[in-house]
Amino acid sequence: MTVDTDRFLENHFKQSLNSPKDRLMGWMCTYTPIELIHASGFIPYRLYGIREFKNADGYFPINFCPYLKSSFEQLLSEGDQIKGAVLANSCDGARRLYDLTRTYIDKMPAYIMDVPRLASKDSQVFYKKSIEKLYAFLGSLQNRNIENDEILHSIKLYNRMKEAMRSLRKASAEQSLNFLHYYQAIRLSTITDPEIFCTEAELLAEKTTLWGKDQAGGPRIMVVGNFINEQKLFKILSQLDCQIVYDDLCTTQRYWDNKVDASQDCIQALAESYLGKPACMRMVDMEAKLRHLENIAQKEKISAILFVSLKFCDNTLYFYPLLKNHLQYPLLNLELEYNNFSEGQVKTRLEAFLEMLW
Repeated sequence: MTVDTDRFLENHFKQSLNSPKDRLMGWMCTYTPIELIHASGFIPYRLYGIREFKNADGYFPINFCPYLKSSFEQLLSEGDQIKGAVLANSCDGARRLYDLTRTYIDKMPAYIMDVPRLASKDSQVFYKKSIEKLYAFLGSLQNRNIENDEILHSIKLYNRMKEAMRSLRKASAEQSLNFLHYYQAIRLSTITDPEIFCTEAELLAEKTTLWGKDQAGGPRIMVVGNFINEQKLFKILSQLDCQIVYDDLCTTQRYWDNKVDASQDCIQALAESYLGKPACMRMVDMEAKLRHLENIAQKEKISAILFVSLKFCDNTLYFYPLLKNHLQYPLLNLELEYNNFSEGQVKTRLEAFLEMLW
């Protein structure tokens, strides 16, 4: 039976919700090695943006990515709490965000990571050098060198957390934990003290094994998309008669689905792990990603695909026709404006789509 309560986080992550807010280091892209941020003494704090971004609107073109606009608004308004920002060259918009941060937020130290678009051996060498530069940047903010033992401790801590996330993903697929609560737990993990969160996540993962499985069934859905931070959407999906058996999103599985090998050189291990994780749609080898999704679709015996993208995200929109033509499954395309969509309209589209499947 699915446990459903509006006080899910308060019931299971009370300490995480009250964790310290004085050592926050902003980050955005899932290719950011947050273990290194934590090892340097900061709390990795993912930028989700602010719902209204009237101030940021004046810095960007009207058709600019609304997520990046809202993130810049967050940096402007929370500059006293956020001690710095680690960005990535994930797209041209992200590079413009870095430029604006450096230019207009004088007290905000900012670093942009060079992330390759391939996952080859040469790319790992390049990416390792980028991580080493991040290591130097973080060390300069703390006026000290980050010790290898500190990095190793953070790697092991986040490996524990990712294992807990894997257990929660399994519970969600089996419907003993609804998809909204699974997402809420992941989101909290990106903005709070991982030492506290990890313990509470492991306790929750143990509890879900006792809650029982929902045998109601429904179409087995794979969700594919980019940075989807829409609790309203996930709430709708949790209420409908369907099973979300796999989620390929920047905010869910692509964030946590990489375990770092703690037995080798830490920086090398981070480079290999992050480039080897489920690929973002900005990467070059989309055929490999299509094969990966096809294998998952066959393994999970999915009924259909829900493709969710943010407006003005070229990388995601270029990938959609490839996915549609390669994977022969019923597919619904939802294009959303960040933090601004009609809940009723989206629910109606989803209900109609599911009726055709079931």
